[in-house]
Amino acid sequence: MSKIKPELFTTLADPQAEAVLTRLYKAALRQTGSLIWHFLPKAHKLPGKGIDWRTEKNEEAFFDDKYIPVHPAQDTFMYMQARAVNARHIFEFGTSYGIAPRLKKGCIILVDDVKGYTPSMQDYLDYVRNPANGYLSATQNLEKTLEYTIKTC
Repeated sequence: MSKIKPELFTTLADPQAEAVLTRLYKAALRQTGSLIWHFLPKAHKLPGKGIDWRTEKNEEAFFDDKYIPVHPAQDTFMYMQARAVNARHIFEFGTSYGIAPRLKKGCIILVDDVKGYTPSMQDYLDYVRNPANGYLSATQNLEKTLEYTIKTC
């Protein structure tokens, strides 16, 4: 994760929001040691296809109390997208919960950490990358990989 600098959180131009984001990001940084120890035995899997959290013992439970923030560069990109489409509703959820069929045409779906967890997300990625399913999708590299998808029908 990036070193904490005030300019990382100035997108909103709101001192209160910046203070909350800075506090939460610092809390996430304090968890870095436990994340390193958790991933160290699995490091050999990352350069290839990544880690499949569905088959790793206790993988999901490990993240129950962890902050796993998007990188501030991704945060800025997401905010810009929301502004560009004049978003009225924004939802944040983990990919393990799936996505309701009620998404309207033109909605944007952003999925973080695609590269590190490709095996766990492969079914999702295959689905949204197939135009026949009504989506247009591409991977973006904004410090960390992010799958950017638009519902087309």
